[in-house]
Amino acid sequence: MLNSLWIDDARIAVLTDNAIEATDIVDLARRAGRGPAVLMRKSQTLVSLLLSGECTPNIVILGSELSSDDARTCIDAATSAKAKVIILDQPEHADLSEHSNVLLRPFGVTDLRAAFRKAGVHFADE
Repeated sequence: MLNSLWIDDARIAVLTDNAIEATDIVDLARRAGRGPAVLMRKSQTLVSLLLSGECTPNIVILGSELSSDDARTCIDAATSAKAKVIILDQPEHADLSEHSNVLLRPFGVTDLRAAFRKAGVHFADE
């Protein structure tokens, strides 16, 4: 259940242009009991999929270095799709929405689970 090739099955959308970061995030999410995940490199792709309803994740993780305008556009699209947002290492974007929170490196499974909980996603074992 945690792996999927279908975008519309994704419960987590990860935006990053770093393949290692993407793999680490998906691995941490899987170990935290969350998924499946879809990975994207371009903010325009994420926004388009969210606004069209083709991708309806519970959580959007913004791991790419984004300008304030791109971050705001991604957060607004995620909010429209009723997804919570976790922003990696970009605390300057945290005030763009009350529906987002920031996760700073280095982080592990416990930190990611805490970020999910803060985003309002609960685990079956809690």
